[in-house]
Amino acid sequence: MATMNSITNRAALHMAIKALEELGCENENLLKKLDTMAKAADKRAENAKKSPRAKSKDQIQREERAKEAAQKMKTHGAPVTTDWLIENVSGLITSDKAAGCMRTAVNLGIVEKVGYEKVSGKPRVTYQAI
Repeated sequence: MATMNSITNRAALHMAIKALEELGCENENLLKKLDTMAKAADKRAENAKKSPRAKSKDQIQREERAKEAAQKMKTHGAPVTTDWLIENVSGLITSDKAAGCMRTAVNLGIVEKVGYEKVSGKPRVTYQAI
């Protein structure tokens, strides 16, 4: 049996129905009400699986910046580093922001990591637009 911390309301409804039926509960109205509630919870759970998650305003802005960076990378044609992104994409002022932008772009499937390049003696990841 599941622990109390992992039991959802939906699971609790199903467990209550089963327990009441096993105990021989004669209150048909109670069983009917619990069954209706359990079916509604099942339907909500199914709908939640099907519907896409709403994106935050920040997430939308990150994706737009990643698309803009990928477009500039395509125009450039060669693999680029975060230093190149800082110089050529507006809004990317640090290497951390540029790297985050590239993570978003990789997750979107519009950019891929292609290797490493030494810049000022330090290895930098190079990215290429797909």
